[in-house]
Order: sequence, then C-alpha cells, then structure tokens
Amino acid sequence: MRNVTIGALILKLEGYETEDIYIVKTSEGYWDTYVEFNLFATSDKQYATDYCERFNRIVKEWREYYTKFEGEGFYEQWIKDEYYKEYGGRYYRLKDQGKCFIEEIEVRK
Repeated sequence: MRNVTIGALILKLEGYETEDIYIVKTSEGYWDTYVEFNLFATSDKQYATDYCERFNRIVKEWREYYTKFEGEGFYEQWIKDEYYKEYGGRYYRLKDQGKCFIEEIEVRK
C-alpha cells in the first residue's frame, strides 16, 4: 500500500496534477556501513519492476557461482586464500550487495 502524505492530499485538493515517479535503488553494506544508491528514476512502473527483477536475478546467479571459491570460516563463509588475489574483490562486493528495490514518489506537474 502506498503512503499518502498530507502535502500530497493538499496538492490534489488544490487542483494540482501529480505524476508517480519510480526511483530504482540498490543498497550495500550492513548496519553501520549500510548505504542506498539511486540507480535511475522513471515514470514507467513496469520498466522499473523488470529492471529490479533482472538485477536481483543476476546478482543471485553470480553469488551462486562464487560459492565454489568459499572455504569454512569460524562463523561465516570466506573466500579461500588461493582465490583471494584473483576473485576476492568481486566476491566481497557481491557479498555486500543488497537487492534492487523501487521507491515510489509523487511529483507535481
């Protein structure tokens, strides 16, 4: 369900036309290193949804691929030492990568 602000209701009552804009975002990090990134904005909800589904599918496939380079850690999976130099950067980048998601906003025309 969409959140409707009082400001948006006032705009509608005063006769302003509004348009929905969909901001496609992703995130990375955990807890104190968590950050969100705006990838792009569009007025086409289907395009934004399709992009997020494709983005999330590709990240999932790459994560599954990189599991073959993992070794057992004390409490978490880590990349094996012999693969670190070649694959370490991408492995940890994928590990931190969050899902793609959509934020819907309403703008005045």
